[in-house]
Amino acid sequence: MEARSMVNHWVEAPEWLNGRQLWAFYLTFEGASALHDFAAAHQSRLAGFDGLDLVDRRWLHLTIQGAAFTDQMEPESYELLVRAVAKLTLQEPAIDLVVQRPRPSRDAVVMQAIPSHPLDSLRDRLRSAATAALGTDELYALPEPVGGFNPHITVAYVRPPEPQAADVAAAMEEVALPDIRVRVPHLSLVRLSRGTSDWTWDAEERFPLSGSV
Repeated sequence: MEARSMVNHWVEAPEWLNGRQLWAFYLTFEGASALHDFAAAHQSRLAGFDGLDLVDRRWLHLTIQGAAFTDQMEPESYELLVRAVAKLTLQEPAIDLVVQRPRPSRDAVVMQAIPSHPLDSLRDRLRSAATAALGTDELYALPEPVGGFNPHITVAYVRPPEPQAADVAAAMEEVALPDIRVRVPHLSLVRLSRGTSDWTWDAEERFPLSGSV
């Protein structure tokens, strides 16, 4: 995922104008103090870069799948979606991940989450459940790496003046911390907003991953 050159993450996105919001599936990390500390230690080395917007610990997330804009989903459809996902997650166990130290990607500085296969599997089943509940084959596609879904947690987004990837990578090398382990106990459906320098949400429905391992 590491990039040689970096580009602005905050390019014009007309579908998000006028405060539009999106229902999206995330992994969120409230109370994950080890992850917060790990991210903050690396962000301290990124604070001197003019072209980076650091992600506040409240908004650390791992994107799983977009669903639909709120103005395109009727309350009845939302309830159908929630019931379908709640039923799905009853069968899904908590996910254990290794979060690697940040590295530059094309338009962000990200922490890779491995192994990817539990998230790939969850995402595939989630997409099937969501499309069946909503009666559509089209779910909104949030930005993904060029190669497709690649689980990661962003610690900073790129904006002009874009930094050099090599400089960002060198700054990350200065933090002598090992990769960390994180347990993910729930999947979240968030009401997502795209700001000028951050992604935030003002509603979150959590679905415990309560299936047996």
